Amino acid sequence: MTRFRLVAVLMSIMAIGTVQPYAVAVLASDLIEALGINRFQIGLLAMANALVGGLASRPMGGVADALGGKRLSLMLFGLAALGLTLIGGATGFGIAIVGAAVSGVASASSNPAANKLITHLIVPDRRGVITGLKQSGVQLGNSMSGALLPAVAGLWNWRVAFMLVAATALGLAVLTLFSVDRDPGDGRRDRRADHAPLPVDVRWLALYGLLMGAGIGAAGTFIPLFTQEALGFSERAAGLVAATAAATAFGARILFGRLTQSVDHFAPAHGALAAAGVIAAALLALAPTVGNWLVWVGAVGMGLSFMAWNSVTNLAAMAVVEPGQAGRATGLAQAGFLTGLGVSPPVFGSFIDAGGSYPTAFLAIGGLAAVAGLTTIGWFRTSAPGS
Repeated sequence: MTRFRLVAVLMSIMAIGTVQPYAVAVLASDLIEALGINRFQIGLLAMANALVGGLASRPMGGVADALGGKRLSLMLFGLAALGLTLIGGATGFGIAIVGAAVSGVASASSNPAANKLITHLIVPDRRGVITGLKQSGVQLGNSMSGALLPAVAGLWNWRVAFMLVAATALGLAVLTLFSVDRDPGDGRRDRRADHAPLPVDVRWLALYGLLMGAGIGAAGTFIPLFTQEALGFSERAAGLVAATAAATAFGARILFGRLTQSVDHFAPAHGALAAAGVIAAALLALAPTVGNWLVWVGAVGMGLSFMAWNSVTNLAAMAVVEPGQAGRATGLAQAGFLTGLGVSPPVFGSFIDAGGSYPTAFLAIGGLAAVAGLTTIGWFRTSAPGS
């Protein structure tokens, strides 16, 4: 299997596995009008996806170790297509939230499936750029959602936009089926690795991910609405703000993966990314007062922080365990991230619905990043070098 094909498969896994919440975010105003729902319920859709993903992450990590990355990837594409179809065809909130939950299982499968392929096909000192490219698949999906889905909705309607993404998922399943000949190791699992405890580093990664996930869960869901409601942007312009953040993160994830693939300890890099998140959230909070132009700077900051750290976390999750534990370690680290991702959007949405201000909410997001930065100090002190 060529490296180009591997990267294409990995990016496809991440793009489709995680695209549903971003599709909802950029088309939120359409869903609110068509389904008769409010901002809190938009947050609940993100919550359903992320909490189901958080609950499913550890089991799907075990599935990755048991069956291999190719088989799990094919399952992922099917689940993603089903979830997107349910939302696109929803006549009410109930069907939409079922679709979000189904998509959550696809999200839970994405990193375990992709990381399992990486650990078997790429040697450790070559994983940085590959992992960054893989994680940038998320941003590829986000960028395309922000740039294309509002345009599709404008030409036809929001339902067609969702169905188009579902069809893309099925097409990428065919790509994966013929690009990956078989699962490395034929899906055989290391029984000793099944029972070996995971190192403490993985728990620190899960805690960090919980906090940073809560930040990006709220910000990623509501930045498009924030730009429309607080700054007067059109839906298409709001989508471009989201696309700017995603495009920035695309390059940042590759760069940060390359810079950290041979570090002695992963904690300092995570601390620096959290500090950048504090600054980015503050810039967004100041935009209504200082000027609309600042939201573009804040979007770039989000791309360099809240939306970029996951490449370093996934690299760390693979580095601190044996290959046979890669699925479990990734699943645990991702469980923290997706739990945070799910809890925060409805809290943010209900705060705004109750009359709270967007700047105050973004300052709270900056506070989450500050606490995440503090956890890296404890991580550094309690784990071994090379973690």
